Amino acid sequence: MGHNRQYENPKYTMKEVADWYTLTRGHPEGVVKLASFLCDLLPGLEAQDITGDGCLTSHTPNEEPYIDVIGEGFGVALGGNRWAAKSSDEIGRLAARLLLLGEWESQIPRDRVRILWKAEAKL
Repeated sequence: MGHNRQYENPKYTMKEVADWYTLTRGHPEGVVKLASFLCDLLPGLEAQDITGDGCLTSHTPNEEPYIDVIGEGFGVALGGNRWAAKSSDEIGRLAARLLLLGEWESQIPRDRVRILWKAEAKL
């Protein structure tokens, strides 16, 4: 379960990322709130132990994932914007098909997920 962006704490360095994963178990208030929600959602649930964990998400300026070929034989599938876990299989399939076959097979317009380079981004 996730908490949307309510408890996000941006990380900017590799040390901050490493510390988040190794020294913390998520945001304590967020863990309590999500556990309470889960118990309300499933009446009768008797949790014996509740723990949290750290998670990182990447965000793109247009809040769309990037699925693109950026060089010969090199592609990207990134920028989950908080919802990629549930669609990761399809994002991976689209990316693999694009990279290996050069084909785009989706109802989603190809331009919608092209990578926006920083010089092109309208932030």
